[in-house]
Amino acid sequence: MATIGIFTGGVNTPSTITETALTGTDTFVYDASSTLVLRNSTAGSVTVTLRGSKATGTKLCEGGGIVDLSTPISIALPAGAVKSIKLGSIRDLLTGTIAVAGRVAGVFAYILK
Repeated sequence: MATIGIFTGGVNTPSTITETALTGTDTFVYDASSTLVLRNSTAGSVTVTLRGSKATGTKLCEGGGIVDLSTPISIALPAGAVKSIKLGSIRDLLTGTIAVAGRVAGVFAYILK
């Protein structure tokens, strides 16, 4: 299991980002002001899921209807794609210990603060 690293952008100094190679049983520390970035270096499409261990029940979301918090959020990554998600926008889905799952080989992640 790997813990996905958090990197703070430098104001006037570039910062080095080290991606975490996903193992299929990864986690990260939630911070509402951060953005999770996922990169698929493979030639095929992959799906990565995120779920908090204490996310249960449902919630009425403005513009989105009722959301089942016990269902992991799925992020589809086409071949060679990079996607990001603001963690504050899915805070109710990430309560408790956060599990990141999906195909492992060739998928990388990091968190920007």
